[in-house]
Amino acid sequence: MKKIIPLLIALFISSVSIAQVTLTTSSDTTICINGTAILSAIATGANPPFTLIWNNGLIGNGPHQVNPTASSTTYNVYAQDATGAISSTQSITVSTHPPITINNLYLARTITCVGDTNTMVAVATGGGTGLIYTWFNGNSNIIGVTAANTFVITPSYDGEIFSVTVSDSCTTPSQTSSIPSDWSDTPQPTYIIFDTTGCINDPSFVPMFRNTTSNLNTLTDVIWDFGNGTTYNWPYSSPFLYSYGSPGTYYVTLTVNDQYGCIWDTIMYGIRVKVDACTGINETSTDFGLTIYPNPSNGEFTIEKPIDLNKTVHIKILDVTSRLILETTIKKENQNKHIDISKYDSGIYYIQLIINDQVSVKRILIE
Repeated sequence: MKKIIPLLIALFISSVSIAQVTLTTSSDTTICINGTAILSAIATGANPPFTLIWNNGLIGNGPHQVNPTASSTTYNVYAQDATGAISSTQSITVSTHPPITINNLYLARTITCVGDTNTMVAVATGGGTGLIYTWFNGNSNIIGVTAANTFVITPSYDGEIFSVTVSDSCTTPSQTSSIPSDWSDTPQPTYIIFDTTGCINDPSFVPMFRNTTSNLNTLTDVIWDFGNGTTYNWPYSSPFLYSYGSPGTYYVTLTVNDQYGCIWDTIMYGIRVKVDACTGINETSTDFGLTIYPNPSNGEFTIEKPIDLNKTVHIKILDVTSRLILETTIKKENQNKHIDISKYDSGIYYIQLIINDQVSVKRILIE
């Protein structure tokens, strides 16, 4: 009988089995900053009830709502049945989308032409899927909400500050950035025309044009339109001559184009070229019936009003560089004015005759 006992013990031990505990958890997930993730775990096996043991202070099967603040947080859990058997440890990782960052905000053109449009471009990253761009003008009014990161603006004044707020459709904190607009400093074109009135058959009558626009060195194109269908690109301050081929009254347009592509044009209606179909040449004829004599002169000459011209005449005398050398008037009650510029060098001088807002420019030769 003693030899049989070990065999019975061995048979008893081999018939004992430990029940397996299986744990199933929710999947890894990614949420927005300030968002909520739902975690859960379910244990199965032959010996319930089961107890779930979590790290991070969670208790029970869940579902658990968690709001992690780190970019990545791992939650560990295992199950224990009524006999003390435990499952393997499972992990659930909750990641957060990166914060919204506006990496760059710029205008497609650094300079905006006055009255023209420009395009704002916001380069943003982070957040959940589908960033939302809210655009504001200088008065903090919303001017657009887009899914695209570009928006067309029209500045209403120089230096207007535009803004964009970038958000998403979940809980990521939004970000705002601003940028000032800058209008082009393109100056308004101005010019002077010398010898504005004469006869078509007078070979000495050749109007002279001079660009007086400021900052000419910043302009890429300067186009003169002589009012007769002819244009001329002359981006310089030095004067040039242009002769009209037929009688008429011509208004000149000066158009400037700066390095930013901004265009500005001017018609100076107080200055026009009048070409008469005269039957003869009268050197002393001017607008308003004024006469200048002698011409040429030794530097002393007279400007005389017609008897019926009962108005004050303002007189400006300029040299060929447009430098003002003398300014005077023929008063309303006077008929003429003696001029003496003999102390100046010989050459051509220009006489501006101004009555009210009308200007006539004539040329005189000092010998």
